[in-house]
Amino acid sequence: MRVLTKKLAIASALALLGATGAQASILSGTAPGGSEAVATFVNANGDSISLDLGEQVAAIEAGDNYVLDAAVLNFISAAGGAANVTFGIIAGSSTARSYLTSSASTTFADDVQVAESAKSLWASSLNGLIQNLNQGDATSTATNLSYGPFLAGSGSPNYLDGLHDNWQSGDFQFSNLATGTDPLYLYAVQFTSATIGLRNFTAFKDGLFATLNLTSNQLQVGPVVPVPAALWLFGSAIGLLGVIRRRAVVA
Repeated sequence: MRVLTKKLAIASALALLGATGAQASILSGTAPGGSEAVATFVNANGDSISLDLGEQVAAIEAGDNYVLDAAVLNFISAAGGAANVTFGIIAGSSTARSYLTSSASTTFADDVQVAESAKSLWASSLNGLIQNLNQGDATSTATNLSYGPFLAGSGSPNYLDGLHDNWQSGDFQFSNLATGTDPLYLYAVQFTSATIGLRNFTAFKDGLFATLNLTSNQLQVGPVVPVPAALWLFGSAIGLLGVIRRRAVVA
């Protein structure tokens, strides 16, 4: 298990050195290795606050625990708790055309495909959000990990105003948000240089999900545990026996 406080350590070092001003910029999708992952929280009014998780896509793994800073915790508390916010995680490399997205659905990879032509929207959404966060943080300090909050109607970097919740597609099926009390499942997509065709989503690193733990004030990443085949067959058999029994009673 890793509790990721890398940026807190950096910020503390800057504070000791007397550094002031905005925090280190979030790496964008044009950086080698892709962007840093960004988690965003949205309340019922459409206001949003974003958190730089401080890791690029390849480094995210099961057992990671990302510290929620005071601004994020205050945002969630002001909304009335996790049940009254939604959250999502995005990252990617616009150079490699590969992206990390999230969904409330456990069957997202089975249910949804994305057009090759949408790759420009995904690049624009990711890089535009990060650029606007880096430039528009309303509470920038040397010790700040989060960006915002940004009020609804203020334009990007507000998450909904910028349509970042659906990668600027305007299509609800690509929503990367889940209710704060529910698991958030992580998925990957790899576009190609083609201009036509469809791309499939895959479970990120064979299946990871994120949850909010407000007891430890962390965003935690864990593995999705598949239902064993034997258990699935057992459940199917029990269901079939129930059908047979009902038919026998009717007869």
